[in-house]
Amino acid sequence: MGERAISFDSVAEDYLRARSEYPPEMFNRIFRTASLTNNSRVFDVGCGSGQATLEFIRRGISVIALDPAKSALDLLTQRCDGLGKVDLIHAKFEDFDDALRPDLITCGQAFHWLNPTTAPNRFADLLGPGGYVALFWHLQDITPETPQANLYTMSSKFFNSFPIMNPPEYGREFIDAMAEVLEKSGRFEDLNVLEFPWQQSYQPEMFGALLRSSSNYAQLDDESKIRISSELDEHVRGLDSDPEISYRTCLIEARVRGI
Repeated sequence: MGERAISFDSVAEDYLRARSEYPPEMFNRIFRTASLTNNSRVFDVGCGSGQATLEFIRRGISVIALDPAKSALDLLTQRCDGLGKVDLIHAKFEDFDDALRPDLITCGQAFHWLNPTTAPNRFADLLGPGGYVALFWHLQDITPETPQANLYTMSSKFFNSFPIMNPPEYGREFIDAMAEVLEKSGRFEDLNVLEFPWQQSYQPEMFGALLRSSSNYAQLDDESKIRISSELDEHVRGLDSDPEISYRTCLIEARVRGI
């Protein structure tokens, strides 16, 4: 996990405030596929402020959660208080050298921050034969000439790469590329890609927090942050209703090959 991933440290509270939970149907699928029980253990890599970690804990699963952003882990510590068994680790995945044997490794919104050459083999080594991996991301469905599409046009001038939230091209092609990373390692089988569609309406202040929760935003200089925040406020004030975003949460699941 590089410096851009660590930049989430400065936007952890906005991330917690604005980023959505994952669809329950996706977790139901993960539990069935990985045959999780109360004796299972999950390793959540890049846990952030804990949207996935908390779901496993609430369902009675023991979790080891790792993230390089200390402020995010501090928030997660508060959220986990009294809920169940969780071990929080402040470290980059590349520096983590424990010899775990979890039943499942999860990586929500974070696998693309890892080294694609080494991460799949490291996952397989930690899991052992028959262990499962679940990678998932929220993707947005962008319709031209909508408030959501106009937001991309407004925000793209502030960034050298993709805009503040996932652009149209950061869609299924991206998910297929991430699945290919696992497949090319030769360490996994029974690989599947599934989609879970849903929608969410954002009040204006929540829409602002969603923007500020991006690592792209965190790396802007102060003047650019002021400018984009001002333009966002003007953009949202001009809308007829609260912005509504159409999402697809995409899940990549796979099992470590036997010996």
